[in-house]
Amino acid sequence: MRVSVIIPVYNASAFIRKAVSSALNQPETTEIILVEDGSTDDSLQICEILTQYDERIKLVRHPDGMNCGAAASRNLGMRLANSEFIAFLDADDFYLPGRFSFAQELFANYADCDGVYEAVGIEFQNKESEILWASSPMASVRVTTMTERLMPSDLFQALLQGKYGHFHMDGLTIKRNLLEKSGLMNEKLRSMNEDTDFILRLSLTGHLYPGNLIDPVAIRLVHESNRISAPRTKNQIYQDRLKMHMETYRYCKQKKLKKARELLINRMAGDCRSSNENKNKSSIHNLLYWAFGYPEILLEVTYWKELVFSLLSLFHTQRKIKNAS
Repeated sequence: MRVSVIIPVYNASAFIRKAVSSALNQPETTEIILVEDGSTDDSLQICEILTQYDERIKLVRHPDGMNCGAAASRNLGMRLANSEFIAFLDADDFYLPGRFSFAQELFANYADCDGVYEAVGIEFQNKESEILWASSPMASVRVTTMTERLMPSDLFQALLQGKYGHFHMDGLTIKRNLLEKSGLMNEKLRSMNEDTDFILRLSLTGHLYPGNLIDPVAIRLVHESNRISAPRTKNQIYQDRLKMHMETYRYCKQKKLKKARELLINRMAGDCRSSNENKNKSSIHNLLYWAFGYPEILLEVTYWKELVFSLLSLFHTQRKIKNAS
């Protein structure tokens, strides 16, 4: 098994050596592509030094050394990858020994296997980062994984509903040719959600199998300056998720994936009903605001069904209140 490991690098001078070392220690790693993303610290200089240690380490940059974001950086790495398989690693994270052992067996045993997802753990850099994590919506999470071993055909809906958890890019290994069907990452989503959109599209276009869902194959480092520990309001989370789901919806519409489109609209409508920070702000307002921001959704019958459902729910609620008084 030959794997290209893609590592986007932005202001990761304190972490990148450990990340690269952990990837080099995997016997399946045939190349490591460091995509330097316009760092303002000395990450570039460290990456240049690392390339001198092992011929498997390659360093690339965006034109003019620009900062283009994680999605564009991973895309550049995927375009340049030469191995049959591709894996991902954030520059402040690291692989554990035997990272590809389980995946290698699955690819060998299942001819239709296009990708394998596995558990990823977390580690705190210090006490301050642990306190910051404790105040985030993910405070209870210690292992990012799926809680059920699902058939590939059931994965998209399960991920969309969030019923059985989710998985992280650090634990994902895919065949390079799957990208011909799924496409690369959406560079419009320069937020936390470009990963989720990419994973949803992979689950729609390929057969992704569960690997080791119990024991982590990689570790995410939680520190004060990374995105996963940055506080966000409920409304910010909702708006980011809505934008991401609309991009996935557009992909499904382009590919004529009707069932997936309907599931996405149901999920977005559900978010409209559950995202209120102000209890007096009704889901009707959110549904109308959704259509105002993304008028293309008005062409979907499923949207109107969701709006009618919310209107009827509001009517019944008001009627109960009136009768009770």
